Amino acid sequence: MSEEQESSELDRLVDEYLLIKEHADKLNEELETIKERLRSLGPGEYSTHEGVSVLITEPRRTFDVEAALAILPEAVRTLCLVVDPAKVKHYLSPQALEGVMRASKGKRGVYVR
Repeated sequence: MSEEQESSELDRLVDEYLLIKEHADKLNEELETIKERLRSLGPGEYSTHEGVSVLITEPRRTFDVEAALAILPEAVRTLCLVVDPAKVKHYLSPQALEGVMRASKGKRGVYVR
């Protein structure tokens, strides 16, 4: 294959790639718009008349280690010199754990099956 043919083939492949990428970007934008509308339904499991299942979840919460450490007794806190969230959680009651969970800044999850 000559250098000119290789360059022509490269140009064709890159042009095709860029065209498909542009279409994919537009489709992804449209999908995200639809997902935003689905998120507005609120958390829950929904089904269409065709049997398609849609699950909308709340954003995952995060564990506030610093807040949790602040409510632990000093003797327990010293055991957590290297902060390991799993160890800190272990010492908390369910109510205390709930009190240090923080809302995530993420979006509700949308799963269409």
